[in-house]
Amino acid sequence: MAASHHSRHILLSLLTMSCLILPPALPAPGADLDGTASNGRAVIHSGDRYDSVYGITTYGNDAQARYGRVVNDGGQSIQIMGGQAYGNKAATTYNSVVVNGGRVSDNVYGGAASGYLSARSNSNTVVQNGGVTSHIVGGNADSGRSTAQADSNLVLIRGGSTGALLGGYAAGLTGATARYNLISITGGDIASVVGGDAATTRGTADASFNAVLINGGSVKGNVIGGLVHMQSTGQSVTARYNAITLVNGTIDGEVYGSAVTDSHSQTRPLNGSGSGNSLNLLGWQGTLQRVAAFQHLNLALPDAMPSGATLLTLGGGQQSNDLNGATVRMLGALGSNGLRSGDQYILLRGTGAANAALYDNGVVRNAPKGFALLFDGIMTQENDAVRLTVTGVRSNPQLKAFNEYRVAAMTTLDRGARLVEGVALDHAREAAAGREGWMPFAAVYGGTERNGTEEYADSTGLALTAGLARHMSLDAGGLLLGVFFEYGQARIATSNEFSVGDVYGDGDVSYAGGGAFGRFDLGTGPLAGLYAQGGLRLGQVSGGWNTADIASTLQQDADFGTATAYYGLFASLGYAVRPVDRLTIDSRASFFWTHQDGQDISIMGEGFRLEAMDSCLLRLGTRVAYEMLPGVSPYVGAAWEHQFDGTARTQLLHHGADAPSVSMRGDSAVISAGLQLTPGSHPLRADLGIEAVSGVRQGFGGHARLVWEF
Repeated sequence: MAASHHSRHILLSLLTMSCLILPPALPAPGADLDGTASNGRAVIHSGDRYDSVYGITTYGNDAQARYGRVVNDGGQSIQIMGGQAYGNKAATTYNSVVVNGGRVSDNVYGGAASGYLSARSNSNTVVQNGGVTSHIVGGNADSGRSTAQADSNLVLIRGGSTGALLGGYAAGLTGATARYNLISITGGDIASVVGGDAATTRGTADASFNAVLINGGSVKGNVIGGLVHMQSTGQSVTARYNAITLVNGTIDGEVYGSAVTDSHSQTRPLNGSGSGNSLNLLGWQGTLQRVAAFQHLNLALPDAMPSGATLLTLGGGQQSNDLNGATVRMLGALGSNGLRSGDQYILLRGTGAANAALYDNGVVRNAPKGFALLFDGIMTQENDAVRLTVTGVRSNPQLKAFNEYRVAAMTTLDRGARLVEGVALDHAREAAAGREGWMPFAAVYGGTERNGTEEYADSTGLALTAGLARHMSLDAGGLLLGVFFEYGQARIATSNEFSVGDVYGDGDVSYAGGGAFGRFDLGTGPLAGLYAQGGLRLGQVSGGWNTADIASTLQQDADFGTATAYYGLFASLGYAVRPVDRLTIDSRASFFWTHQDGQDISIMGEGFRLEAMDSCLLRLGTRVAYEMLPGVSPYVGAAWEHQFDGTARTQLLHHGADAPSVSMRGDSAVISAGLQLTPGSHPLRADLGIEAVSGVRQGFGGHARLVWEF
């Protein structure tokens, strides 16, 4: 029994110690958390409770709070400031707050500057991924005696719920500016949204150049690009060039490009005419209770919108003069589904919709459907509605740039074929001549080539061939057999000029494969010096291409990757003679066929078929070599080439249309020069050469071979 009593005594002692030790580790209600002494960092953990939380705080005549950071991972606080500055002159810059969860019952400021003489809060950030907040301001600037400025602040709402949401707020006695603030909403529930808010008593309140992007979530109240406050007579206000962009999500309130709140706290939209404010509907479809204070209404239809449907319905709050001075412009249509010639869509419907002007008198030209198609149409006004009628649909001529890339890829493969048939095979002959068994050989070529002039595809890179060759002596002459591995890579640059916008692209291509070749030289009789050679090659070619210039309503990059098989043959008939001692003339006719398989690809949801492509090249040339010294032979050559095919085609899979094709067809002239070093007693063997090409194929390059024989 005594033992039991002793055990209970120990247990009570441990519990008592726990109560004494644990409480100091938890914040007491009403405590503040300041990260100033912790390198400007403060974290609110789950279960924490604070009054005010600061990333960094500064006080003084010239107070500057920079790079403060607060993260709420699930705790509670009354307010959060990433950075706070208080003094005669105050500035908060590059501070941030991240709310991942928890609750903030009052304000969240990315940066808050309170300055007696001046205040500025710029380039601060607030991100809410979850949790509950009452009020969010990206950057807050307050000056009791002079000017205040809140600019270039960023607020990102991805989840959770919040009350009023402001990108930047400035309040100054003699002037206030809230400019270049950005709010992006992709999720969550928000009470109201204002991009930039400016309030002053004696000077000018300026809330211009702010932007709001809504691509998800729900806004219960109004969305305003720039808001100014008229607090006294003689005060001036301006709110221009604000942009509101809707992609997804819901808005239950009204949408203004700019608005003013008077001394009686009544908010009304400003005049949209000449304001520069824009409302951009990029695939957003639905009803807005009121739309006002916009000069530009830029509209893009959603994917697969059925003919006869309405894009934007104006609700019961709309007034007849709200769209006076506004201009409706058709940007295009998203996606790859729907939209045929003859389709009709109601772009706007509601009170005063027909009062808006129509861009270019309603004529729609070269509007993108996704990025693969263009359409034309006509906008008309009728009975409080604006209607679009599609008059034609066709493929986007900019897709021709896809085929420019494929031409550059084929140019790279052709470069490898010419290397095998020319320099590599010559080196194989030299390596195997007079030796038993299989002898190694190698050749490399580097250069740049261009197909086309004003519209062109450049291929700049290297080609390598290495293999084994064996020479066999026959009664009628010599037979050379060889096998080889080949590899090549190149950087690709394409350029195209179109009436709908120029396209510049870049990419890369590489190939790896192998093959075999043979050559027979006739050594006796009146046709001695005649030779024939041929070979085959196969492998895989892969690469990718990218451009930011192809029309897309959302301005996405167009890029794709490919990986296909290639194979080909080459055959040559030549004649080499020595009319005088030490002079050799070698004339040759060669034909190259290279095939590249086709492939289906997808770009931004649009399906394409890159059709199979063939290059058929005839080359006639002569090379003259003169042995100036034993084993030292400079040479020059000239050739004419004709490409019979080399046409790249791309088909749009779901529209029965093709991209404009690109052809390599045409003639080229080739001039080459080089030096061969083959001293009989020295182990060094070298062949260095350069080549210039003009015509449909333009370029410059060189090859090299250095061998030290043991």
